[in-house]
Amino acid sequence: MYMQSHYYMLCEFIALPNVLFPTESQQFTANELSDITFSCVATGFPAPFISFLIKGETLNQTSIIMDSEGSSINGRLSDQIEILNTTTGRYDVSRMFTLFGVREEDTTDIVCIASASLPGLGVRSDNTSFSLNVNCKLPSLTNEISAIVCSK
Repeated sequence: MYMQSHYYMLCEFIALPNVLFPTESQQFTANELSDITFSCVATGFPAPFISFLIKGETLNQTSIIMDSEGSSINGRLSDQIEILNTTTGRYDVSRMFTLFGVREEDTTDIVCIASASLPGLGVRSDNTSFSLNVNCKLPSLTNEISAIVCSK
């Protein structure tokens, strides 16, 4: 009698996290006291987690970050949206971060990080950055007074 053996191998599909948007570092200019929103889109399987880093701190849902002078930067992180792309078999993920009432001293770099914990590979990530430049603009003052107030 001949006995047949069957072996099964379980293969798990993975795709490293990849930031789709922005594809390269972007620069933003905003006027003082305005709000500005940064958006980041990534793909991967399993779904990557998108986080933002500003002034060396990872942002949470409602972040108040202290700058070097002890002033706070107020911001809000949106909920992460995950959509399974049936064509690629990967998750497309997006997340936004809004800074409220920016000031000239809020000029900084912001990093978007897409990361995922992958079986057998540990945590892998991809990132891109935004540069924010805040213009001092005080429209109700004359140019001379505005120049004095905006320069330190």
